[in-house]
Amino acid sequence: MGTSNPASHNPGQSLFGVVRYWSRRWTSAGQAVDVERGRDVMVAEAVAGLQGSGGATVNQVADELGIDQSGASRFISQAVERGYLHKVASPSDARHRLLRVTDEGDRLLDSAHRWQDSVFAELIAGWPADDVRQFQLYLQRFGAAQDERR
Repeated sequence: MGTSNPASHNPGQSLFGVVRYWSRRWTSAGQAVDVERGRDVMVAEAVAGLQGSGGATVNQVADELGIDQSGASRFISQAVERGYLHKVASPSDARHRLLRVTDEGDRLLDSAHRWQDSVFAELIAGWPADDVRQFQLYLQRFGAAQDERR
């Protein structure tokens, strides 16, 4: 994870060391780092999480990804061109477009999630089952606390 002794890191350094490491890895099974595909997964994941109300807007996706609107728009256009997302008219205002994940986008996300699960399984291989369950509970709790900060 880093060049110094991980045992000497405080919890924040440990967390961000993990984030940095995985942010440089690809998000699907057995592939080398592929920035373009990683962006497609991030955008599709954001839209999937936001589309419960009928679709996601570009601004919502930008906010979810922590990037500016023009950057999100470029990423979205790329994902639309590749068939992972599609645009639909807003039911409240036909001049506005909402984003939804396509069947191809669902397959992309399924592949990414299978890869994530397989990496997790590899990393915790050999851990006692109670430790794995507790770690997963801590991760879920950590994620919930993160969501509350939004």
